[in-house]
Amino acid sequence: MLVTAAGPIVYAVVLIISTTIISVAIGNRLSLITSLGVVLAFLAWIYVFKRGFETGWIRATAIAIVAIFVFVIIGLAIGSFTHLIVPNVPVIITQPFLSV
Repeated sequence: MLVTAAGPIVYAVVLIISTTIISVAIGNRLSLITSLGVVLAFLAWIYVFKRGFETGWIRATAIAIVAIFVFVIIGLAIGSFTHLIVPNVPVIITQPFLSV
């Protein structure tokens, strides 16, 4: 259970630190910085699952992908349920990053 909670925390910390370091190292190329940061953070998240569940890289990757799907499904279910309770609230959709 601790591994499941620690995975997203490690992901967020690595994402913040890696994007900061990469932006200092290569300048302000937002799409490249974001892409590299997400890849490094996902690898760190997989490593947490690998160590915590004592499994290989492929199974840890599968666990991480299943965790993402479960997160999206639960998020959609909560969003749909909330929309049933409060129907007049507009849907919030975030815009993707624009390359600078």
